[in-house]
Amino acid sequence: MARLVLTHVEPRGSRVAAGLRDAGHEALLLAFSRLDAVPAAADSLAGLDLGGFHRIIVVSPSAARFAAQAWPGAWPASSRLAAVGPGTGEALAELGIVEAPGQVETPAGDRHDADALLELPALGAGAGRQVLILAGDGGRRDWARVLEDRGFRVERIELYRRAVITPPERDWRQLADWAGQGEEPVFVVTNVDAADRLLAELAARGLDDWARGCVGLCPHERIATRLAAAGWRDARVAGAGQRLLDAAIE
Repeated sequence: MARLVLTHVEPRGSRVAAGLRDAGHEALLLAFSRLDAVPAAADSLAGLDLGGFHRIIVVSPSAARFAAQAWPGAWPASSRLAAVGPGTGEALAELGIVEAPGQVETPAGDRHDADALLELPALGAGAGRQVLILAGDGGRRDWARVLEDRGFRVERIELYRRAVITPPERDWRQLADWAGQGEEPVFVVTNVDAADRLLAELAARGLDDWARGCVGLCPHERIATRLAAAGWRDARVAGAGQRLLDAAIE
């Protein structure tokens, strides 16, 4: 049985935590943000020919879920999808948008970011072809301009907006209880904002020195670098999606 501290955004965080608990693990969710659907996104998608795009780039598992909500029917069989990391491909398969994660083009290796996505051969030369980006209101936008510079016609639809939330006090008390028991959970830190807010809250509650002695697992190098700069003694990049959770459990 594993003991895990999660920082996934809501509502995905609650689903991940519930799945881990059902599997017999202890999972404590410290969610610092919530994603809310943009109502107009469904109308925007409805006016498009999804099968006519050279690639539809889904930037995250959350974007996949909001895309499925905005377009609840079957996607055209000719839709060609790409994603930053394997977790998004897994989500698209779970939602029935594709039959298997392997149908979604993702960067090879352990780099799962926009820069790695831009190295996909399919995104090398635009020649006027259309690319659709399905994303939220945050995150990097400079890579879309790179696609435009390569000759692609880029359309972006914001499916969700991010709202700041605060984990309830009962969850911080649970974390303090774990610290008092001397058992070290694995911290799964999923984005830079969560890393910054987690570090600040741990320091404010006097839990920072204990937490920095625990293993921290991250999907991207920049998150691990942020933890290491704050004195985290074992911050690792374990991959994204199910690979990240499997590494945390192991």
